[in-house]
Amino acid sequence: MNLNIRLVAYLFLVCGMTATAQIFGEKTGGINSYKVASLSTGLLIPSGVGDNFVSNGAKSRLGLNLNFSLNVYDNLYLGFRFDAFGLKIEDETFSGSYSRSTTYAASGVVGYKFINKEKFAVGFFTGIGGVSYGNKRTTGVLFTEDGTSYFLTADAELKINRYFQFYVAPELRFDRLNIDAPAQVSDQLNKISYFIVNAGLRVSFWNSEPEDEEEKE
Repeated sequence: MNLNIRLVAYLFLVCGMTATAQIFGEKTGGINSYKVASLSTGLLIPSGVGDNFVSNGAKSRLGLNLNFSLNVYDNLYLGFRFDAFGLKIEDETFSGSYSRSTTYAASGVVGYKFINKEKFAVGFFTGIGGVSYGNKRTTGVLFTEDGTSYFLTADAELKINRYFQFYVAPELRFDRLNIDAPAQVSDQLNKISYFIVNAGLRVSFWNSEPEDEEEKE
């Protein structure tokens, strides 16, 4: 987990340095308005897929998502995200002797908007980070299992105005844990896949108001 945390911190530092260089470069070049960053928050609906303890013996609960991204160049974005959701264990045969779990993931993100029109935008985002499953045994004992999380997201954005947007983002996520388990059940416990639907509100930040010519474009 420590390696994952360092990786995410490094990615976020690089994002900040790159965005800062881009901002000052754009100002020097005389461009009067450009998007600097965006902040998204919303709900996520997770569903386990494949042969693992989540899809076989757990019920996923509604979760929360927070995403901060920097518009580093044109339609290219780099950023950081955090999400969390719960699991209710319904069949301990697949998970072991615990009744519930909460997953927390923090990841670095890179993405590109292939379509970016006045009223809508479509892009793809991917990333890697650390994930932690906070579990509670049936005896009441708490423990955690850590690992690495990867994801691929398609993001569709409806623009209310230049500052506020609604988004819907279906996602495939792959968690790889480090649980010491017998070989016959290792994959079911350590290789967890999800199909997730994210939806919420996004706020965009700009460096200045656009000129009339730019608005017409």
